[in-house]
Amino acid sequence: MTALWLGGMAKAQQGDPVTAIKLWKKLEALLPPGSDSQQEIQGLLANIQSEAPQTAAQPEPSPQANVPSVAIDVYVSLAPELQKSASPSDTVFIYAQALSGPKMPLAIVRKQVSDLPLSVSLNDTMSMMPNMKLSNFPNVKLLARISNPVMPYLSLAI
Repeated sequence: MTALWLGGMAKAQQGDPVTAIKLWKKLEALLPPGSDSQQEIQGLLANIQSEAPQTAAQPEPSPQANVPSVAIDVYVSLAPELQKSASPSDTVFIYAQALSGPKMPLAIVRKQVSDLPLSVSLNDTMSMMPNMKLSNFPNVKLLARISNPVMPYLSLAI
């Protein structure tokens, strides 16, 4: 509940009243009816809706809005000199990361060494967090890592 409240506050301060309203409405539904906390959230909702009434009346996005707007096609193969070091059952993580900003992957795919070589398409539906999407960042770097007990992380060239 604290995360919903704080998230709504952050979005309101960032000038994103639509998201703030969505977060606070979720929080409002979780709070005991008539409680001081629920009344406080209702006050925040009334305030933000009065400041931006046109945003509060916007319809929910259509299912078509969930179609990825950005996709990066990636081909990954294992260099011959690394094939001796990797087992076919080792996990391969292929991901995009912001050039500047958080190091959390913006889109990620998990495969096995036995799947290599392969082509994947990274997009917003592969995001680990809803607000950390590939389409939110103009510049990204592409990485592939093999995780195995002997070499916890072996970088691959993409």
